[in-house]
Amino acid sequence: MSVEMSAEIIKDIMQPTEDLFEATLDTATTVVIENILQGKVALVRGAGDFPMGVLTRKTSFRLLGAEDQLRNHQEQFALAGFTTPETTIDDVLSSMAFDKAVSWFIVMEEDSTVGIVTPHSLFQLVASNTKYGQIFIDPPIDPPSTLCYCCPQQTTHSAHTVTPTSIKKRNPITRQALCPTHNDLIYLKIPCVNC
Repeated sequence: MSVEMSAEIIKDIMQPTEDLFEATLDTATTVVIENILQGKVALVRGAGDFPMGVLTRKTSFRLLGAEDQLRNHQEQFALAGFTTPETTIDDVLSSMAFDKAVSWFIVMEEDSTVGIVTPHSLFQLVASNTKYGQIFIDPPIDPPSTLCYCCPQQTTHSAHTVTPTSIKKRNPITRQALCPTHNDLIYLKIPCVNC
């Protein structure tokens, strides 16, 4: 997918959901690998249909021969933030520069997944437009004002917002932020609405 240099909002660069294979943590690893090898990216959903991350072609090669479920390979998922089609590319790139663990973005409208933004499309923009490249040359010290993290609903608590400045711990393997209250994995969201 070629990215237009004039792209301003996420809708301009997102891949539609037809390019995705949706899986759950209970999906057999072999089924997901078959779909990825056919050119699709796997969006993996957890409890309550919540998107947990992305299983990429590169990761699927590492999982060749695995005969179990995806839940046994969660640490291999690419971390994804959440955004909307109308979010500016500046905001998404600033969020990426702030939280370097996140390089994929799941594009949502209401509660539906409408697309995905790959690191490749974002880095094409950075390489082709000095305005975007400057974000990584001089990354933000403070988080973008539109960024927050969401701690998803669990059996022990309801979903809630976590401010970037309150994050004290990260998963040592994936570098994903952890909720300071529940120690659960939390997800970057831009703009910060409706956790």
